[in-house]
Amino acid sequence: MSGYPYAGYTSVQLSEEATTKALDELISMTKDAGLIGISVMSNFLDEAIQVTRRLKQAGRGPIIWGGIHPTVDPDRSLNYADMICVGEGEEAIQELADKMERSEPLDKVKNIWVKKDGKLINNEIRPLIQDLDSIPFQDFDYKSHYVMTDSGFQEMTPDLIKFYSKNAMFEQETYLTMPSRGCCYSCSYCCNNYLNEVYKGQRIVRKRSVDNIIAELIQIKDRFPFIKKIQFEDDAFSYVFTKSEVEDFAEKYKRNIGLDLFVTGIAPATIDRDKFTSLINAGMTSVRLGVQTGSSRTLEIYNRKQTNAQVRAAAGLINEFKDRLRFIQYDIILDNPWEKTDDLMETLILLNGLPAPFLICLQSLTFFPGTALYSRAQKEGMIDDVFEDIFRKNFSTPKNEYINKLFLWVRRSKARGSMAQFVGGVDGKDIPMWIFYLSKFAFIQWCYRQMWKFYPLRSVFKRGGRKQS
Repeated sequence: MSGYPYAGYTSVQLSEEATTKALDELISMTKDAGLIGISVMSNFLDEAIQVTRRLKQAGRGPIIWGGIHPTVDPDRSLNYADMICVGEGEEAIQELADKMERSEPLDKVKNIWVKKDGKLINNEIRPLIQDLDSIPFQDFDYKSHYVMTDSGFQEMTPDLIKFYSKNAMFEQETYLTMPSRGCCYSCSYCCNNYLNEVYKGQRIVRKRSVDNIIAELIQIKDRFPFIKKIQFEDDAFSYVFTKSEVEDFAEKYKRNIGLDLFVTGIAPATIDRDKFTSLINAGMTSVRLGVQTGSSRTLEIYNRKQTNAQVRAAAGLINEFKDRLRFIQYDIILDNPWEKTDDLMETLILLNGLPAPFLICLQSLTFFPGTALYSRAQKEGMIDDVFEDIFRKNFSTPKNEYINKLFLWVRRSKARGSMAQFVGGVDGKDIPMWIFYLSKFAFIQWCYRQMWKFYPLRSVFKRGGRKQS
């Protein structure tokens, strides 16, 4: 079993011997468990299967899987788990546990799918939780928690929490939370493409109150004073909160929290000057913007509602605060089999024209189950082995091809100041735009292919990046 660093967070690589020891300890720890839950993301399916099989061999169970993978791929998940939770689990798990305690039938518990006597019982989906303030804060009662390390399971301690919260990229202990749930977009490569269809007709994008968010962060700051950075890991922060709510949050965050803030839920079409300025004044030092592509044809493939003009405007606004932002990241998707070289050149030209500094995060397109692109790839025979092509794929490692190396070139050129450390430590220099305009010609593309065969950038693509769902 292995861990993959995600966004620079600390992970532990476990040897085969350590994994065997840890699984034996897990069997001992679960001897009296009435229900064992495993949260599963698609790229950790192998690990989930390994743990589930070992527990079942020891007679442990029942075992329920939850999380995004069993939600989008329920039938495959039930080949291994006794039951799965589809969608949000807070209310479903509580009802399930109550019914199990009273030995009542489980065939009416919404969101819970069960295999019973070889038959599948797929209960209906319950409505989305609209009052997010009713959900308890994340459980950091570490005295009842354990963590798997190279020496086996250890009881969680503040020191271990500090160790695992250390973000190697920022070199800061970072706390992640979500001020909202849901996404206003249904991009064809994303799980929200599936979820928005399942919950069509409901209010999908929901938000917590400002006071609820601040109360959580105060609690974490008091309990773990070593936390230096707060990261908002939701999809729609710049969209779902109103201007007055962001202003209220900014004032209370600066007064009560006062830590560096990283906001990831920002899209080119929803970024707002007043909101962005308020977040900067609150202490936002890091921001991530989803660009994905500069090709209008690829935007249609991705069902992504944005224009290059919006990307340029968003980048321009962000650049106005470059002296107060230590980390600016723009996300790009590569390895799209339906893209042509001209599409990729449009993206390169877009990125090369955006004002530095910023860091480009390059991701390899992955056909996750439940998405529109998964269905299309399956129909067109692009998926030979779902485990090798999807579940075991590291999406943060694009293919080692010449066109992707051009993206690395732009990536190096735009990383300057505090961001240069992530691409070699040297400030980049602007690339003349005519180089990319020439690249549209077939002969120039052939020349690039010959040149990049010998350019030693293969190691750059081997930077760590945790696989995601």
